[in-house]
Amino acid sequence: MKTINLKIQPRFYNPIIEIDNKVLKYKKGDCGTRIYTFNTESNIAKIHIYTLKNELSGKNWFWRNLLFFFISFGNVFNPIYKKKDAYSFDYQCQITLEEQNNIFVILQMQKENGKVLDFKEGSLIDNKSNIYLFDKSYKRKRIINIIIKVINTILFLFLVAYLLMKFVFKII
Repeated sequence: MKTINLKIQPRFYNPIIEIDNKVLKYKKGDCGTRIYTFNTESNIAKIHIYTLKNELSGKNWFWRNLLFFFISFGNVFNPIYKKKDAYSFDYQCQITLEEQNNIFVILQMQKENGKVLDFKEGSLIDNKSNIYLFDKSYKRKRIINIIIKVINTILFLFLVAYLLMKFVFKII
């Protein structure tokens, strides 16, 4: 049985790790590292390290955002989208396995078309998929989202004030 010990140092992301199409769970290591362990009988393993794209990068982001506004009681539970969420990555490689495979990877700072993974130990291949992907429309969608949240919050507060004045205080 061949063992893969993948140690990753995440900076800004919580990457999803798949080996041979199986999503792995991690154990916490020292200094914020995460340790993934995988056992297999095969000689070759497909490693896939990626992040999910932000929900603002989808097709129906506007309507989904509006729906969640009403479900979340006027933005109380809606997330705040950060500038760094415009970046994602999707690294894939195939490695030939030995009996014991120790791999140590550090996630790098976010730069458009910059390298994602810095390989400190192990036999991962630095290929074309080792780059950050930048969603160019994210900044515009994020600003529109903030404006819509402010307008919706003001309208929601006016509606609550109107309903209170009409039914509780019976002023109107």
